[in-house]
Amino acid sequence: MNILIVGYYDHHNLGDEQYKISIKYVIKQLPNSKPKSIEFIDCDRLQDYKVLENTTIIFGGGDILNHYFLDKLNEKFKNVIPKPRIIAFSVGIPYNSIFTESENLKKFDILDHIFLRTHQDILLLSKYLGEDNVSYIPDSSCFLFEAILQDKNPEHVLKSSNYKKLLSTISTLSKTMKIININLCRHIYNSQFKDNYNNIVRELARFFEILMDNGYFLILLPFNTIPSDTPETNSENDIFIQNDVFEHIKNRSQIININFKLTLKEIVSLYPYFYMSIPMRFHGTLFSIFSEVPMVPIYTTKKIRNVLLDIEWNYEYVFEKNEKDLPISFDADQMMEIFNSCNNDREQCKKILNQSCSRFKQIYKNQEEILSKIIYNKIQKDVKKQDKSEKNSNYIMPSQESIYDSSKNTIIYNTNPIYSQKTIDQETIENTFKKVQAFAKEHGYKDFRQINDASLKAVVVSVVSFHLTGFIDSKYNYGLMEKMFSIIYSYQEEWKWIIQDSKTDNLIKPIDSISENKSGIFNISYIDQNDRSGAHRSGWKYVFDSIKRLNNSNSPVLLDLYVDRTFHWKREIYKSINIIPYKKPWLGFIHHTFDTTFSKFNSVELLKCPEFIESLKKCKGIIVLSNYLKMQFENEFSYRGIKVPLYFIPHPTETNVPPFDLQKFFKNPDKKLINIGGWLRNIFSFYQIKLEERYTFFSNQEFANPFENIIKNNNIMTHFHNQYKKIESYKDNEEKNTKFSQFLNILKRAKSCVVKKTLELKKLNLNRVIREDKIRKVILKGKYMDNYFPTHEFIEKLSDFIVELDNSTQNPDSKFCSQDGITVNNNWIRHMMEYITHLSDNLEILDALDNKTYDDLLTKNLVFLNLVDGSAVNTVLECFVRNTPIIVNRHPAVVEILGENYPLYYRDYYEVPGLLENTGIIESAHLHMKTMDKTPYTIDSFIQKLLSI
Repeated sequence: MNILIVGYYDHHNLGDEQYKISIKYVIKQLPNSKPKSIEFIDCDRLQDYKVLENTTIIFGGGDILNHYFLDKLNEKFKNVIPKPRIIAFSVGIPYNSIFTESENLKKFDILDHIFLRTHQDILLLSKYLGEDNVSYIPDSSCFLFEAILQDKNPEHVLKSSNYKKLLSTISTLSKTMKIININLCRHIYNSQFKDNYNNIVRELARFFEILMDNGYFLILLPFNTIPSDTPETNSENDIFIQNDVFEHIKNRSQIININFKLTLKEIVSLYPYFYMSIPMRFHGTLFSIFSEVPMVPIYTTKKIRNVLLDIEWNYEYVFEKNEKDLPISFDADQMMEIFNSCNNDREQCKKILNQSCSRFKQIYKNQEEILSKIIYNKIQKDVKKQDKSEKNSNYIMPSQESIYDSSKNTIIYNTNPIYSQKTIDQETIENTFKKVQAFAKEHGYKDFRQINDASLKAVVVSVVSFHLTGFIDSKYNYGLMEKMFSIIYSYQEEWKWIIQDSKTDNLIKPIDSISENKSGIFNISYIDQNDRSGAHRSGWKYVFDSIKRLNNSNSPVLLDLYVDRTFHWKREIYKSINIIPYKKPWLGFIHHTFDTTFSKFNSVELLKCPEFIESLKKCKGIIVLSNYLKMQFENEFSYRGIKVPLYFIPHPTETNVPPFDLQKFFKNPDKKLINIGGWLRNIFSFYQIKLEERYTFFSNQEFANPFENIIKNNNIMTHFHNQYKKIESYKDNEEKNTKFSQFLNILKRAKSCVVKKTLELKKLNLNRVIREDKIRKVILKGKYMDNYFPTHEFIEKLSDFIVELDNSTQNPDSKFCSQDGITVNNNWIRHMMEYITHLSDNLEILDALDNKTYDDLLTKNLVFLNLVDGSAVNTVLECFVRNTPIIVNRHPAVVEILGENYPLYYRDYYEVPGLLENTGIIESAHLHMKTMDKTPYTIDSFIQKLLSI
């Protein structure tokens, strides 16, 4: 019999390396144990390793019951006939999802038995894999200290000169000082969260200084020493975090920073000299237990928590974590209180540790016979399992009873299901119930029917709809929302009806569901991605309708058309139904910018989303709709070390639309300056714009002197006549138009009765038609934009509030009355109210328009935008392809479209009235856009660039 032990070896981590000694020791101590060979191999080398015949595979130890290691095992042995015995030994489970989700359970089929190293997960794992497939045996390192004494491996001989000097120093110090062993863990470092890391390092240094002030001597002892020249990217090597902390300690007379590698035997030999331990590593915790050194672990991990529960240990410091399971802070004072409590109870602590060690070894003694039989004897399984790969099977692993047949020297497993056989519908209902119950408890509710938060209700409804019908937005959602959140709700009966009804109702599928194209290169239909909002004239719905023909549900590449939706407002839903994090190759469009003032659904928060970060491991590219946003993501990705390709494709828009007509604008008797939309816009600035009563406009015809028939013997008129002649002499037509527009507006405002008389335009001999019109401010609000505008009751409610506030804080002897009859004491407040009322009355608000009316509006009016931020701004694009003059602030994403020299940029809103006085600039803006190439913004160009990625 050969034994091959597969684990995480040769990675400079002593916690993993100790298994080479402790597991080997355990195997050799088993009854009648005479293996021909015992070999250890790192899991990363397993695929190319030739396994000898008659070999038992021991999978261990460590937290290796996860996708990475189980996938390696399955890849190597799944199709091997006959499959060797594979026993997971001294292992832990970092995340429960590896077995609680039915699609992951099949990975455990490769294992014949599991020996967990903590008692905490036994009941839960047994429920899924069967009681007789799972056993508890403490971590094999409980035998390490005695195994070390028998170890003859020359690699473990105490030979380092650094070590000998260190041992001599510690041995001498221990006679007069209390030595504290500290095992820091570099895993708390992440380049994306440097501020948190640096704050923790400073607080750790402060805690160590407090310890030293109290007379303790500190030893910083590294467990992981994986070499690296770049600390910025190394989250493994403990010496790096030791050095970081050490740099913040001013008085270093009572601390030794061990910044070199020690062998396992060298480290173990130091523990008898330690008074107490402060471990951040799992095996640092175990070594403290087995050497009976009282300890205060500092941790975030489940594995440390579990072992402390196993020994009923009360002294610990648990980091508060962020969404990436990384600590965000450390409190030196709180830690010192815990340390002192442990120290005050030191003798009782040593007793607990002594009893724990004895108990661990006794468990091994009790289990050694069954452990030996499982390793050395043939195991026969008679477990008929349901096909877990079957779609929507909601597989439930049966429980098993084991019988040892001494005559055949085998263990036979007999099927004894935990649950009686259920119908698929009933299993679906129970699975759905478990899902939403888990979600409810995660958010502080004992039962999903007690949820009263609207956003959480929406998630639960979508999850239920998905599991019952296959769609997160089905016709049943409304009824579920109305009925489900009552404690008397009978989910069994209601959900059963929905399942049955959905099977017979052909309308359950969305009427605009996407069709199949066998030649398509993207899977677009894996989620419902249609934009049914109707919020834009030529928005993302227009894009979706054009590229959905590329859909092939069998394509290996997912195309996420709206990454912001997936990982923001749909995040909880998609996470609950296992859409995210993505496990398949994918491309995705990001729309939202890094602005944080308008919404929490921004790219700053996106980069904090753990599911998004995890999904990037499978990402083939991120696509953005402006070079401006691409450059921002390039900077962020570079800073975080994210190596995902970034692509810029201009947002397409409809180009077959009625263009802006300068003559229609000139003749339009009801000229408008229109603010369109509200998202990422400063709407209030549009309210603040104060337009002139009337503006002078002239047509695009040759100049004719309007003063030819005016008597020139008046000095003022002579002056204006000469000014006009000067303008007429300009050769540049654009400059001539601009100067003429300014000249007419100067004339219009002149006070001289002589000049005013000259402006009786009908009497002037003009070849160039001149007219005066009012320009109205109009807001086209659009759909779903109420949040960006004052409500209809705003003025009334504000008035009531101000009156109530003013009367409660002011002396009522002297009162002022506003023009609206609102009586207030404070004159400043009165003027403020008058100002706000005037702003609100100074424009017209239109709701959403049909496409024809909208198109007509843009052919003969001007548009205004004040952007807070933007990437692909639909309004700018729609004006651009129509050549409609748009007065807009100079934002980088706008300059990409309109160019650097576009005439109608402004710096502040108060410049806008002056721009409108200049008819020449308006005409120039129109002509500027008219000469620009619109091809990059066509849908054909968009699809061509998408396919070229």
